[in-house]
Amino acid sequence: MIEDSENLPENIVETLHICKVNTSFMTMAINRTVDFTKSASNVSLQPKKETVSVSTAILWAVDCVRSSMHNGISIQIEELAAGMCDYVVTDKHW
Repeated sequence: MIEDSENLPENIVETLHICKVNTSFMTMAINRTVDFTKSASNVSLQPKKETVSVSTAILWAVDCVRSSMHNGISIQIEELAAGMCDYVVTDKHW
């Protein structure tokens, strides 16, 4: 029997979010490993250029950190500086 059944849906949503963040982090780690292996084998890396949101990338990194913390430390994100474009063209995985 689940002790706190009233919060079950919220716990499930939070757990699924943590799983999604962890899966995304592992995909990134695997991509870095593949890139390192190619580079170490003298295979040239080819960037896949696309438009990336800077704030989305920052939120992803913060979500990764938050999902691994269990001590309730607060992380605050400030808005991008005035005049800074939120979108850049880069390789999303680099």
